[in-house]
Amino acid sequence: MSETAEGIENILRVLGSRQRLQIIEYLLQGNNTTEIAKRLMLSKATTSQHMHILLEARIVKKSILSNQHPHRGISYRVNDNAKELVMSIQKACYDFFNSLSSAEK
Repeated sequence: MSETAEGIENILRVLGSRQRLQIIEYLLQGNNTTEIAKRLMLSKATTSQHMHILLEARIVKKSILSNQHPHRGISYRVNDNAKELVMSIQKACYDFFNSLSSAEK
């Protein structure tokens, strides 16, 4: 398999999780991981595992907040290129499924 095909397969595998897509959506809304875990009713460990997968795929970035920041610790945000990719995939899927339902009529 080519390197490009492997990369596509990896991204689709990572984005193939409903929980990871929801995590991305909540990160784009400015939520932190504690808030995300509560909203999705996930344990902190499960949320951390999802964040690790998103980090490895370079979909999210992390930064360490200073001691002066009100939310000390690690902050995550969606990589700008990944944001565009996720939005494009969502639109392509929407268009695809919409065309299927239109063709059935």
